[in-house]
Amino acid sequence: MALMALKHDLLEKGYLPENLPPTFVTTAIGANLAARNGWLTNGKHPVRSSPFNASKRGMTRREFSFVHPSTAHDLARFVADREAELMQHFALSDFSLSKPVHNTDMDRAVTIASHSEVESARLARLARYRFVARTDISRFYHTIYTHSIPWALHGRAAAKADRSPASANYYANRLDLIVRAGQDGQTVGVPVGPDASRYVAEVIGTAIDQEFVRRGGDQNCDLIRHVDDVWIGADLPSLVHISTGQKDWNILQHITMPPSNRACSVLCRSALPC
Repeated sequence: MALMALKHDLLEKGYLPENLPPTFVTTAIGANLAARNGWLTNGKHPVRSSPFNASKRGMTRREFSFVHPSTAHDLARFVADREAELMQHFALSDFSLSKPVHNTDMDRAVTIASHSEVESARLARLARYRFVARTDISRFYHTIYTHSIPWALHGRAAAKADRSPASANYYANRLDLIVRAGQDGQTVGVPVGPDASRYVAEVIGTAIDQEFVRRGGDQNCDLIRHVDDVWIGADLPSLVHISTGQKDWNILQHITMPPSNRACSVLCRSALPC
């Protein structure tokens, strides 16, 4: 029942980008899609989403997507079927404030920490440090390499050894196929707007966090991540620079994007009062 509820909510409440006017709804088409079984996506007949440009927080603009119904169905089905495995993966990160939470009482299918909650957490966890660095991934959703999705969950070598979407051992191959087939077979980008895409983004973000820890970047500092925004606090500026560089290195060199589409920049460094 919980799996069906998540699938229904992703299609009925989380299909469209949240910045659309409330007159746009997917209750009827979502219920129709949620009742379907099987996979609607295959690599032989890719489809396209319909892009549109809209404003977002901070008076900037971003390209959002109306995904094809087959893509919406398969994303929702995958997330619902694999929710337990995805949540187990997300639990590997102690830094994230963007782990998707399914709540049937909300207007959207899933939620993540709000900007006010992020600010509260930033002050609570980082105010004790003298220096704080902030970094982000430029055009995060638009530049995710789809093949890196199974790499993030199963390891790069293992996922490349068995690339079948029907693989019993590497289930994220199916998610790679769904995303690619939903954008005309392109391997760069994840649709911005559907709630199911939050799970895809967090898969990548958690893998980056793990690699950051593995390389020792979290020593003598604390870190907070909200989707692709990262704050790192430390008492010495050299540690902030080292940790930020370590985070950038992992973002740039490890798993998120193919070489020509990697981008990361340090936005600001500021001292917080003790």
